[in-house]
Amino acid sequence: MENEIKMTNNQEVFENAEPQVVETTAEEVVVENENATEETVDEQPTKAAKKKDPVKEILSWIAVLLLAFVIGGLIRRFGIMTIQVDHSSMYPTCHDGDKVLISRMAYLFDEPDRGDIIVYIQQHGKYGMWIDALPVVNPGEVNYIKRVIAVAGDTISIKDGEVYLNGELLEEEYLTDTMKTMAGAAGSTITVPEGYIFVMGDNRTVSIDSRSFGCVKVEDVKGKVFFRVGPTDSIGKVK
Repeated sequence: MENEIKMTNNQEVFENAEPQVVETTAEEVVVENENATEETVDEQPTKAAKKKDPVKEILSWIAVLLLAFVIGGLIRRFGIMTIQVDHSSMYPTCHDGDKVLISRMAYLFDEPDRGDIIVYIQQHGKYGMWIDALPVVNPGEVNYIKRVIAVAGDTISIKDGEVYLNGELLEEEYLTDTMKTMAGAAGSTITVPEGYIFVMGDNRTVSIDSRSFGCVKVEDVKGKVFFRVGPTDSIGKVK
């Protein structure tokens, strides 16, 4: 009788017990299925991202090249340029074959001053100054490198091989001791008009400058020479 009661009681306990193991297993299955679904969804955009559109990729490269070209043009037009001195008209300051840097920004908001060494357009090229923004040579353009001697409103007088600026002897330490300045075709006295500058080379005996062709337009000045990058034995500031 006692055994029957015990069995009955055990059976009741077993029947009344909640199926915790079954419910937990079901929840885990649901969670695993959800995780699997999320992983599948996450993998889809990753795989899609790996497949790049060739047209978009080509367009992106074109955009990068165009941007680089524009930046290079801006640097060339308003930044720094390298030129080579082809003559001895600026000796001893610059020698034939020297490579110098010119600053295009120097005169963006200012004008050339006395004593500046400049590069200016003596003869305009076929396509005008806008082509300076391109990495090409403007056909027909001729550039000169000279020193600014006088600016608008100044009066230049050349007497007995000496230069007088506004009636006073001009001290020119950049010339050799024996160098003499001849007046040339410009005559002994000239007043620089507004918007122009008077330029000469430091090697006065061979330089073709304002004494021959007159004053230079400020708008034709490309930039200011400030540094020599070669040859290697003459690297340094130009003044």
